[in-house]
Amino acid sequence: CSWFYKGTAVPRYVPYTESVAAKLEDMYRNSVTTGEWHRRLILPNNEMVVMHGPTVMVHFLQTSTDTFTSTPSMRQRVVRGCVESEIEDTEPSSIDHLLLLCHGVGSACDMRFRSVEEVVDDFRSTSLQLVQAHYRNSYDSGLVGRVEVLPISWHSSLHSGENGVDTRLAAVTLESIPRLRNFTNDTLLDVLFYTSPVFCQTIIDTVCGELNRIYALFKQRNPNYEGGVSLGGHSLGSVILYDLLSHQTSKDAGRQVSTDKQYVTGTAGTGQPCVKYPHLDFDPDALYALGSPIAIFECIRGVHTLGLDFCLPTCKNFFNIFHPYDPIAYRLEPMVNPQLRDVKPYLIPHHKGRKRMHLGLYFFFTYQDYDGFYHMVSLPVLPVMNYGS
Repeated sequence: CSWFYKGTAVPRYVPYTESVAAKLEDMYRNSVTTGEWHRRLILPNNEMVVMHGPTVMVHFLQTSTDTFTSTPSMRQRVVRGCVESEIEDTEPSSIDHLLLLCHGVGSACDMRFRSVEEVVDDFRSTSLQLVQAHYRNSYDSGLVGRVEVLPISWHSSLHSGENGVDTRLAAVTLESIPRLRNFTNDTLLDVLFYTSPVFCQTIIDTVCGELNRIYALFKQRNPNYEGGVSLGGHSLGSVILYDLLSHQTSKDAGRQVSTDKQYVTGTAGTGQPCVKYPHLDFDPDALYALGSPIAIFECIRGVHTLGLDFCLPTCKNFFNIFHPYDPIAYRLEPMVNPQLRDVKPYLIPHHKGRKRMHLGLYFFFTYQDYDGFYHMVSLPVLPVMNYGS
């Protein structure tokens, strides 16, 4: 049976994972049989579900000693079974492509503090809107399907549980400015943990395991699917996927893999932590790095150039997509060919044909004449996207 809870930022129901749903179902059936309620289930991320009765079940976003007296904003309603009125059946059943999306630092993925499981819904709806707007005839005739986007999460495996880092961090964290320190522990420290051989191994194993598990589950539930699969990573998530794909072995004997990566060697050596990279069960069509710091990570590791023949062994396409005002994003192609430093990145056209917001504001404040009228002039192209291969 399916189990849902209300989302933290969007007033709609979010499904639990299958493992959590199975535990909730067992606890629910046991309570119905014995008549004993007010039971608790601690989730892997240290949140808690309390069953007060067959119709009163609550998901507490934060567990504490006074959970039952927590404010309503910290609680979410839990529902057993399918909520028909909350589910919009507007997506076509035909799937043309699968995108596995890996989040970056922290447990929240946007300004509304939503998890990656909630954010992928926007990716699905946006991609479907683009298909309907630009390929209306093909969509209506059933020739074009949709893009399925599934989440890849690793944050809870690193921070929660018996071997999680949150327990260690709590012991050494000062009590002053608690909100800022909690934000630092939950988000910024993920970058430092990834540079540690111990925790880097945990993150890599978790991401690769989730990629293989989600892909196998998708193929099991869509046995006739013949489309491709791509990987997308935001921020640190793109670095994780990049490192994982860089250490895969190509099955194509004729595919040449670059070995021209050059390092700047120091007295203490160079390179990245010693990590055993697991095997990915499929070859992705493309890697989409969104707001990615891959280049700065390579620089920190002492990499001078990636070589003119740079490529990922099992992935034919690599796209580095960024906003020009993103402080975390860096260009990668100058590390492939230094001459590309002077080549402006490709500007992605807006899907509705208008100027993007930063270009519109630049135009408004720069090219407004004294009479209040706008004069059409050629604006400099600002970088939004560049290709890494």
